[in-house]
Amino acid sequence: MSVIGGLVHLDGAAAGRHAVERMAARFGSRAPDGFSILCAGSASFVYGRLDVTPGAARESQPLADAPSGLVIVFDGRIDNRPEMLESLELDAHTSDAALALQAHLAWGDGATERLIGDFAFAIWDASRRRLVCARDTSGIRPLFYREGHGWIAWASAIDLLAACLDPMPAVNEGMAAEYLTGLVTDKRETLFRGIYRLPPAHQLIASGGATRTRCYWTPDPRQTIRYVRDEDYAAHFTELMRTAVAARLRTPACAGVMLSGGVDSSSVAGIAAELCGDRRVPSLGIEAFSISVPGPDDERPFFEMVTGMWKLPAHRITARLPQPGQFRDEIARDLEVQMFPHAPTVDPLRALVRDRGARVLLTGMGADDWLGASGSIYADLLGQRQFRAFIDRARADRRSEDFPGWRGV
Repeated sequence: MSVIGGLVHLDGAAAGRHAVERMAARFGSRAPDGFSILCAGSASFVYGRLDVTPGAARESQPLADAPSGLVIVFDGRIDNRPEMLESLELDAHTSDAALALQAHLAWGDGATERLIGDFAFAIWDASRRRLVCARDTSGIRPLFYREGHGWIAWASAIDLLAACLDPMPAVNEGMAAEYLTGLVTDKRETLFRGIYRLPPAHQLIASGGATRTRCYWTPDPRQTIRYVRDEDYAAHFTELMRTAVAARLRTPACAGVMLSGGVDSSSVAGIAAELCGDRRVPSLGIEAFSISVPGPDDERPFFEMVTGMWKLPAHRITARLPQPGQFRDEIARDLEVQMFPHAPTVDPLRALVRDRGARVLLTGMGADDWLGASGSIYADLLGQRQFRAFIDRARADRRSEDFPGWRGV
């Protein structure tokens, strides 16, 4: 993903370059294709480039629209481009950043709910001294913000915000405790007081000296899909998955897939290979990357079966245990805690993906969260007094080999 950041003075004071230059100084490998800064009166923007989508190398950001006076800095990918381009009567070569800006011009704050994809962006309206930031519905693209007297800053990484302005914010001990217990429940707070995370599917609107957030989308639990046959559900799910994978293969180079050999990542790899083979996506092809863990639980045989079936170029690294102090060093560098214990083992794999020239890495991560069962559903059903559903669910789950209780139900 690219890196975005900026600072606006809602009181009309000049923003200058100091804060965004300090952000840019921390980009490092996150902006391999360079960065650019735009300062205009009471606003300053910075964009660190990682060219992923076709035409990204020709895109100019931060992007200013002269007739309206709006400026946007955008990180992400718009997946429903065809319908958006048609609705806005825009040329097919319009960049995703320009598309999001034109959508805002057409529909105002309501434009975000029309966009489908992974994105985070900030739009500044100088004439109204109004800032609108937004984050995609799943929160794939990060966005943080920090505000003071008369100003607000935003960035796609915590360390950029912590370092852009003096003084350095104090540690948020309450959030540190949540990380240490492994029970992180707060969607807004971070390890630093005064630096906040914009939640998924939310907008941040700053104007007139006031800042507020707005949830622009939430799943509708009343929606149901009814089919007569199980095969129809499977076909529908497969089509949705094919659409999602195709959207992420909108890249001019080869894409990578982080392959464990499990059902989730193997399915992603197979669909991606089919799409590339049929030339239905811009990507030139797929390469597989795997982490091998020596011992009886090594998934290498499954990895090799999948790569052999789809004739994928295969790359494998051997997992190494984290070195003493590695987690501490990573927290000190990124100012954020990795939420899974084996995160350091993935770093060499990411470096290999980068060395192979891939800018997109597909994974099967999240499949268990979306498709697997959670024990919390029992509490929900009891709380809603759905006792019949509670019993039916328990009877269905008892057939699972890892079901934790009530074998006699």
